[in-house]
Amino acid sequence: MQYWDPTYKCMSRNEKEDFSKETIGGIIDRMCIKYENNEAIVCRDKNVRYSYRDFKKMYDGIAKGLLKLGIKKGDHLSIWSLNSPEWIALQIATAKIGAVLVCINIDYSKHELEFNLKHSNSKVLFFSKGYNGNNYADSVYSICPELKYCFPGKLSSKALPDMNSVISLDGQDKNLMSLEKLIEMGKDVSDDELLERSKSLECYDTTNIQYTSGTTGNPKAVMSTHYNIINNAIISGKNLDYSEKDRLLVCLPLFHVMGCVLSAIQCLLYGSTIVLVDRFQTTKVLEYLDKEKCTGLNGVPTMFKFLLSHPNFDNFDLSSLRKGMIAGSYCQPDLMNEIMDKMNMKELCIVYGQTEAMGITQTLISDPFDKRITTVGRGMFGTEIKIINPATGKEVPNGVVGELITKTEYIMKGYYKNQEATQKSIDKDGWLHTGDLAIKDEVGYCKIIGRVKEIIIRGGENISATEIEELLVTHVSIKEAAVVGVPDKNLGEEICAFLIIEDKHTLSREDVVSFIQDNLAKYKIPKYIEFVTEFPTTASGKIKKFMLKDYAIEKYNLK
Repeated sequence: MQYWDPTYKCMSRNEKEDFSKETIGGIIDRMCIKYENNEAIVCRDKNVRYSYRDFKKMYDGIAKGLLKLGIKKGDHLSIWSLNSPEWIALQIATAKIGAVLVCINIDYSKHELEFNLKHSNSKVLFFSKGYNGNNYADSVYSICPELKYCFPGKLSSKALPDMNSVISLDGQDKNLMSLEKLIEMGKDVSDDELLERSKSLECYDTTNIQYTSGTTGNPKAVMSTHYNIINNAIISGKNLDYSEKDRLLVCLPLFHVMGCVLSAIQCLLYGSTIVLVDRFQTTKVLEYLDKEKCTGLNGVPTMFKFLLSHPNFDNFDLSSLRKGMIAGSYCQPDLMNEIMDKMNMKELCIVYGQTEAMGITQTLISDPFDKRITTVGRGMFGTEIKIINPATGKEVPNGVVGELITKTEYIMKGYYKNQEATQKSIDKDGWLHTGDLAIKDEVGYCKIIGRVKEIIIRGGENISATEIEELLVTHVSIKEAAVVGVPDKNLGEEICAFLIIEDKHTLSREDVVSFIQDNLAKYKIPKYIEFVTEFPTTASGKIKKFMLKDYAIEKYNLK
C-alpha cells in the first residue's frame, strides 16, 4: 500500500499520483506521531491547548470508551454541539473504530433533532448545553423523558427505539453519562483491541453523515467515506500549501463539510494548528486572529463582510494572515479585493463544492488574478466537470449557461435510506448533478450563475435570480440582496426582491425599479420589493430562500 505524505511538495494538476487509501484513524495517528510536540488545537474559550500527543490521547480515550460501550462497526452516533476540541476528537474516535458520526445542525429545533436521530438510526447522542436560548437538554428530555429514570447507557426510548445512550459533553447533567465517564470506562480496553478494530476498516467505509443544509427545506443525509474526506482535504490543502507552520482559525460550524473536512481534518493532515472558536462572533474572531497570530481563515462571504465592517477593525493586527478559503455562496469581486487587501489574505482562494462532493473546484494562487476573483476556479485534481443543458442532458459549448455536473473521486456514497434521491442526483454514468447553473470557459474556469431551481420562469422567460442579485448589490445603498420567485396566476411566477439597506442610507421602491430598469430588461424588474434588516440563514451562512418565499406568499396572499 502506498501512503500519501501530506508534507510532499504541492502537486500540479497534471501529475499522476495515487490517492490515499488510508482510513482517517490511521492517517491522523501518523500525523500525531510525526508532529507530537506541535499544537494541534487551541481553544481560548476553554483556556486549553492540546499538542498532537495530547490530542491523540484524548481521541484514543474516547474510542476505547465507545468500544466498552459496545459500539460496533457501522453503528451511528450523533453529535449536537457547538465547535469544541471534544467535537473534533469524537470525529477521529468514531472513524478509528468504524462508527459513523452523524453531524447535527446546531440551530435545529426539537422537531428537527428528533427527525434526524430517528432517520439516522443513531444509537448514541452526544450533546452540549446549547446556545442563543436553545437549551439542548430541554429538547433531549422532551423527546426522551425516560432519561430521567434510566441508568446511564441503558436508555429505552419510545420515540427513539435505536437510541441506548445519551452523553453530555459538558458533564453538567448528573442524570447522564459524561464524556469523562465514557473515557474512564474505556481505560481497561487495551491498545491492541483498539488497533484490531482499526485494522478491520476499509477506506471506502462510511464514516460521516451530514444533512444537506436545508435551504430548500428538504434535507437529505449524505454518506461520506474515509476516502472522500482524506483525499479532498489533502488536495485542497496542497493547493494552499498548508504546512505544520500554519495556524487556521476555525469558526465555521463543524457539522458542515467546510468546517469538519476542509478546516479541521485538513489542518490535522498537515500538522497545522486549529485555533478553534465555538461559533462565529465578529469581535472574538478578530481578537483570536490577532492574539494567536493565525495564518489562515476560512469563511463564507457574509462572515468576511461582518469582519471588515467591525467598528474597531483597524485596531486588530492581522499581519500574520496569508491564506484561506471562501465558499458557501457567490463572492463579489470587490469583496475579494477588500479581503485580500485589508485582511492581508493575498493567498485567499475560492472553493466551490457541495456536501455531496465536498470541494469540486478551487482557485489557485498561480491563477491569473482576474480568474481568482471572478471565477470559482477549475476542477480539483481527481474531478471532471461538464456543463449540460438540464432539459436535454447534452453538453453545451464553452461560454453557454447550463447545469454543472461532476464525476469526482470525492463523491458521496449516497443518501442514507434514500436510494431514489441518490439515483436522481447521481446518474447511471456516475455524474453528480449539482443543480447549479454555471459557465465554463475554454481553459476550464467556471462561474456559478445560480441554481437550476432558482430560475424564475415569468411568462415563458427564464430569469436568473443571481443576475438580479449581482446587479442590486452594486447600488451604493444596497448592502445585500436575495431574489426569489413567487406564484403568479397570470405569468406563472413573479419576482420578489428582499433588500438590506446600508446604514444611514434611504431607498424607495421607485429607486430600486429605476436602477434595475436602467441596467436590465424590463421583464426582470421585481413586482414585489421588501426591505428587511436581516436574512434567515443556516448556521453555515446560507440564506434560507424558502423562508423568504413563504413570507412573500403569505404577505401578498399568493397561495
